[in-house]
Amino acid sequence: ARNSLAMLRVGSLYLAFWLVHARGVAAGKRCDVFNVPGKGPMCGPAAFVPAFGKCGTNAFKAYTELHPHVKWPHQSEVNFDPADTPAMDLVRLHNPGVRPDDAHVWMVKHPSMEARGPGLAARLLQHYPSAAVFFVTCDPETLLFRWYRHYMERTLFYCFRTTATDTHYYHYPEPCDTLSPALPFEPSGPHAPEDAATPRDVLRMAKGWGVRSLLDLYARIYNFDAGCKRPAADVEMFRSLWSIFNVGMDLFGPAKRCEEWLPKSPAEWNRPRTQDEKNNSLGNHDQVVAGYVREGFEVSRNLEVFFMEAWQEEGVHYLERIHRVLGIPLLGYPWVQAHGFTPIYSITSVGNTIQNNQEVAGVAEELQQLALDDLTKVPRSEVLFRAAHRECCAWKQMIGHLPPWRACQSPCMPSPPPPATPAPPPSPSPPPPLPPP
Repeated sequence: ARNSLAMLRVGSLYLAFWLVHARGVAAGKRCDVFNVPGKGPMCGPAAFVPAFGKCGTNAFKAYTELHPHVKWPHQSEVNFDPADTPAMDLVRLHNPGVRPDDAHVWMVKHPSMEARGPGLAARLLQHYPSAAVFFVTCDPETLLFRWYRHYMERTLFYCFRTTATDTHYYHYPEPCDTLSPALPFEPSGPHAPEDAATPRDVLRMAKGWGVRSLLDLYARIYNFDAGCKRPAADVEMFRSLWSIFNVGMDLFGPAKRCEEWLPKSPAEWNRPRTQDEKNNSLGNHDQVVAGYVREGFEVSRNLEVFFMEAWQEEGVHYLERIHRVLGIPLLGYPWVQAHGFTPIYSITSVGNTIQNNQEVAGVAEELQQLALDDLTKVPRSEVLFRAAHRECCAWKQMIGHLPPWRACQSPCMPSPPPPATPAPPPSPSPPPPLPPP
């Protein structure tokens, strides 16, 4: 109901805007003009999306590209760091036909750009002074579980059979293909004749160490509340799993992979880093955005933050904010095609709401059967709760409202008042006059 009323309000406002300013749409949109050799004047991106992985950036793209005046490059992910891709090359190679005198704008996104830190913000302001940045963030308490679920479904192979590129960041002393014992069972699933394994195969092996479910296995991989210190039996289990399976994020590798994700203090997060140094941790997305603000971006002017979990409640308001920043009217948005902003990749509803994707439907069904579909059942951690709560309060202070996360239900402590400035000491009284001689 809230979205419906907002849609009527937005429609009436932008109808008035359109009737008065239709001829000036091009003048109002964000566009850094590049005179591209052989193509003439073309617009740079109106906005960049330094994506936080598994936080709904693909949904952001799907919702925004429904508008007839918003375009995205044919390549899904584009490295837009001017340190790697000169601005002229980015526009020449990826501009989807947007020119200064038309009514269109375009955006680009790329995962892991947040790891570049405030230096990327400064480079974007230098090379694309008119462009905005959009961030889509999500609940730190469940973010790592979504990665776990993704890798278990999409990147799981038999270590001793796979020909895929080894993606391990940290290795045990021996290569995994020299450790692999014979499997005590026949590989299952539709990909059994190939190199791919299934989460069921992992669970069947892990049950020998008392693992009850894939949720239980996740909790043993990321035992944050124990400081990532593994019992001897778990060390043996993970070494065995690592010798049989090759999976993204090196899930079954040494405990260092757990330690990397432990929440960091703001001071540790903001220390200087090399451009390619990874900065994994949970509960620090606000620190990334704060770095952009320090470099000169301004919330509500050329920077906006959206919460993945709030689309169904706030979708209309989100689009209103997006189009205001882009400088183009929202009129013409096909609301029906947005399906009420239901999740683009929904585990609990089999399939894809905007595109009928049979592969996604199959994944969703399998995750339901493995009890990986309900985020409310994800094992909780006090360490992650505290990190999420700190981030809740940081968002409240930075953008004025709270995310719809579990940790945000706990009240934020008011910021301590600044220390009072001590009053200056009173001026000394003048000495009494001397008596006359």
